[in-house]
Amino acid sequence: MNRVSRWMVATGLAAGLAGCGSGIDEYSAGQAAEGRGDIQGAVGDYGKAAASDDKSLYRLGTLEMDQKQYADAAGAWEKYVALKPKSANGWDNLGRAYEQAGEIGKAEEAYKKGMEVATDDHSAQINYGLMLVRHGREEEGRKLLVDVMKPEEVEASVQAARVQKGK
Repeated sequence: MNRVSRWMVATGLAAGLAGCGSGIDEYSAGQAAEGRGDIQGAVGDYGKAAASDDKSLYRLGTLEMDQKQYADAAGAWEKYVALKPKSANGWDNLGRAYEQAGEIGKAEEAYKKGMEVATDDHSAQINYGLMLVRHGREEEGRKLLVDVMKPEEVEASVQAARVQKGK
């Protein structure tokens, strides 16, 4: 984005010009809407660009998770990983969205894919392990956690997952 486009996004002008043939894309309009605190407007703008724009899909999935629209977030993350299949972060976020939407089997698949595509990023492995603990599979979860965390971190994380499970 050039300096003029950044200024337009920062001042909110991009939102008014998006879709008017000005060259300002929906991603920029979404950024402007977020900057104004217009989350629904940002979701709409990102949704318009989401078919082929990974940045818009990322923001859309994030905002929908923040709004607790987990099934919609899962849809955005599914599209994101279709465009970026080697994104461990994308697979991790898809797993989190599925878990929050109650799709535990799909969450497991997403977390496993995240672990497979990026062995140096342990977010999917940690979140998968914690999900297993929250869903009564503590031994399996611990096995995943001890591979990538210090023992005291495992204990603190398992304790926190147990508390979450109780809610």
